[in-house]
Amino acid sequence: LETLPWDAVDLVTASALLDLVGTDWLHRLVALVVQHRLPVLMALNVDGRYAWSIEDDLDSLVALRFAQHQRRDKGMGAALGADAAPSMRSALQHADYSVHCALSDWRLDGGVNLEALSLQRALISGMATAAAEQDTVGAPQVFAWQQRRLALATQTQLRVGHLDLWAMPA
Repeated sequence: LETLPWDAVDLVTASALLDLVGTDWLHRLVALVVQHRLPVLMALNVDGRYAWSIEDDLDSLVALRFAQHQRRDKGMGAALGADAAPSMRSALQHADYSVHCALSDWRLDGGVNLEALSLQRALISGMATAAAEQDTVGAPQVFAWQQRRLALATQTQLRVGHLDLWAMPA
């Protein structure tokens, strides 16, 4: 991170990255951004919200196990997951940056088009795999949830919470 050409940069931006990084990495990024007085745009940061139009009794449990799995170390420290955008917001505000966050939720309606259906199915399968890895004892329940969710995908709207963060030096 420190070896990047910071003096040649006008804006720091990333998409779907922050939730994968750890606290130390995030604070190193913020320190470099502040040192070089750069604006920041971080898009599509997961915030932990999942809203299904048709609910299942295991939605909350699968979401919890999935979130726990997301927080595993991806090579940059234990991942912050849904705490990433709020952590960056706080660190930048503490450095006198003006910070704005806005919702940038995914809205996947499995009955509208094949792309949304395909993405919803991939997300269901990915969540189930991660949740089962996180709790192997509960894996049979998770995979039963997966089968129910996949069967309902053409009738289900899913909203996956994301936040975008924009920050400027004061």
